[in-house]
Amino acid sequence: KGFNAEKIAGAANAGLDPKVAGGTEGSVVLKPAGETFAAGVHYIALLPSTFTEGFKVVYANDSNEISIKKNTGNVAFPINDGFDITAYTTADKLTTWIPNPLMDEEDLLYFVRNQAAYAGEEAKLGQDIALTKPWTPVDLSGTLDGQGYTISGLDVNVTGTTLGAMCSISASASLKNVIIEGQINCSSAKKGTPVGLVGYLHGMMYNVTNRTSVTASNTSDRLYVGGLAGQIEKGRMINCTNEGNVTLESSGGTSTYVGGVAGVIYSSTASGLISGCVNKGKVTSNSEKTNAIGGVLGVNQGGEVVACVNKGTVEVNSILSDGGVGGVAGAVENHAGAVAIIHQCINDEKSVINLNTTNAQAVGGIVGKLDDKTTAVEITECVNAADIAVAVARSFTYTPGYTGYDGFYLGGIVGRIKAENTSSIVNKIYGCTNSGDISATL
Repeated sequence: KGFNAEKIAGAANAGLDPKVAGGTEGSVVLKPAGETFAAGVHYIALLPSTFTEGFKVVYANDSNEISIKKNTGNVAFPINDGFDITAYTTADKLTTWIPNPLMDEEDLLYFVRNQAAYAGEEAKLGQDIALTKPWTPVDLSGTLDGQGYTISGLDVNVTGTTLGAMCSISASASLKNVIIEGQINCSSAKKGTPVGLVGYLHGMMYNVTNRTSVTASNTSDRLYVGGLAGQIEKGRMINCTNEGNVTLESSGGTSTYVGGVAGVIYSSTASGLISGCVNKGKVTSNSEKTNAIGGVLGVNQGGEVVACVNKGTVEVNSILSDGGVGGVAGAVENHAGAVAIIHQCINDEKSVINLNTTNAQAVGGIVGKLDDKTTAVEITECVNAADIAVAVARSFTYTPGYTGYDGFYLGGIVGRIKAENTSSIVNKIYGCTNSGDISATL
């Protein structure tokens, strides 16, 4: 019974040390049948024991706001004594506690910095939160639901191997319903470093608006740079928007990819997905090592891009001589064995492609180039409504064939198709519309 003698209905099943004895989990569930707990202190009686892998307490108030207290190490319930499992003080080092919804910077930072304890748990924002402290990149193992609120003042200045506000979102985790504002400035010397609001996306991003500026540099090797995610690998990004500027300052390695929403989708099973996403930010390459740059995506290497729109500017100040520039995707160079799909995407009439370079390019309203590494591509029901104009400030010689890179390739849908259809490669481009003007001035 409760403190005021009200009836408590529920199941009780707890072992002395349930994690060790038989490897099972014991639980105690306390919930009134059709009524709420009266005000007061409520007690749970447990046999004295040590729980070697800890315990978790989930509390729901009358408004169904959930708070979680979780301990992942040894905890002893003593003989003839009590242990207050609801205490929340900064000196409490035994357990971790998050009020839910999160109401201030301290609560948010505590949640994201203790992901080992909160893997699989969900936290929600209860109001806008303004950050005042530098942000240390974290790996998100739980779920953060912004409930439409804004996290502002994000300040990330780091050097590392996986870079962003969140280095990764794990396969079982998600970031959703949140607006994030601030700046991300990252540099790395490791090959294939992903940079963005999130580095690696293995889980899900849903209804996230990025208003951070993302700036990346690398003096010795390649980067994958995107506003929302650097690299999507078997992850899903749905109904997200990038409104921040994405800038690649330098890259030492070839095959660097830059996109307004994501740098690269890589997946051998075509499970990587970008759906219903929009880019409104400016995407800029200042590196001669850029291989592909796009309004939405740098390169698709085996995933799906569905119903996405580019409304931003793609500015190329430097790029490889065989680089691809696209309103939606810079290139498709799938060599992972999966079909790469771009379906029902739009390059909006207000989008702009600025080429401030004399290097040879493949420029397309939807995709810059289909690379000769491609295994299979489907570009279907896409629309380019933007004009494509190139002014070439030098003379050049065009050499026919796939080894002749000294030229510009322009197309309303695809700038250049390097991959031939063969018995094992079938490229499908159908149901697409171009309403933009295409011009070149030599």
